[in-house]
Amino acid sequence: MSTPITVDDVFTQDDHPKYTKSVDSHQASLLSKLKNIISISEILRVFGAFAVIASMSLFLLNGWTEGNDIQRYLKLLMQTGLLTVAGFVMSYALKENKGARLFFALALISVVANFTILGALTYSMVQLDGGLIDYPSMVTWVAVSAGSFWPVFVGAVVVLMLLARFSFSIFARTIAGPLSAHFLAMNALLLIPVRRSVLVSVIAIAALWVSAVVVKKLAASEKIVITNESKFAFGLLFAPALLIIARAISLYHVDEVIMVLLSGLAYVFFRYVKAKSNQSSLPGLLFIIMQYVAGMVLA
Repeated sequence: MSTPITVDDVFTQDDHPKYTKSVDSHQASLLSKLKNIISISEILRVFGAFAVIASMSLFLLNGWTEGNDIQRYLKLLMQTGLLTVAGFVMSYALKENKGARLFFALALISVVANFTILGALTYSMVQLDGGLIDYPSMVTWVAVSAGSFWPVFVGAVVVLMLLARFSFSIFARTIAGPLSAHFLAMNALLLIPVRRSVLVSVIAIAALWVSAVVVKKLAASEKIVITNESKFAFGLLFAPALLIIARAISLYHVDEVIMVLLSGLAYVFFRYVKAKSNQSSLPGLLFIIMQYVAGMVLA
């Protein structure tokens, strides 16, 4: 009596229907797990970035409690350097490019924070517009002495220049030179020791105009490919001017000059967005209305 031949005897392990189906389901499960791991890593990366930005924001308000203002500023400068070093290690040692770009982005944002505090410390030493303003204690930065501040000032500027140049080479290698030069020039405006609304408005408008011209020129260059990284790099050029405006609104008396500046900027912004959007859509109509409101406030 012959032994009956089963399906298992005809099909090998590789082409057995049941085995193939189980392998496919296992692979699908593995892929879904990998996708979940990737999404979780991205979420953790974003939360980590927000945590660092929140830390820098709190530092801008009252710093860290130990030591004088010069010592506390050096801690922020050290944090900026560590962010750049972490990005370098992730990029060249671990080959984790996404994480590296995030660290370099945080380092560039931290450069703006560094220049902001340097500007506050400089204003405590030199004022070109008639004297110190009574700031709340949480935003007051005072240099201990000229002998201890100016060496730190020069050293910090040199370090920030090197960090900015290196970080921009990650986001837009072909135009890293002019991009970092204009970025540092815009940040240098934060060091000007003036706080009067007229002077602040002139500086802010000039910075926004120069940044827009530079971005338009660099974006039209044949050397650059427009990517999300290059867009982020271009956007950073506007950060110092926007910070100057935010500083004026939050710390100084908002007078007619500041209101003209804000309403004028709002009018230009809504006009630009309206030109880029579909005017027959609901968002387009809203931008048209907001443009007219900003124009009436400006008038």
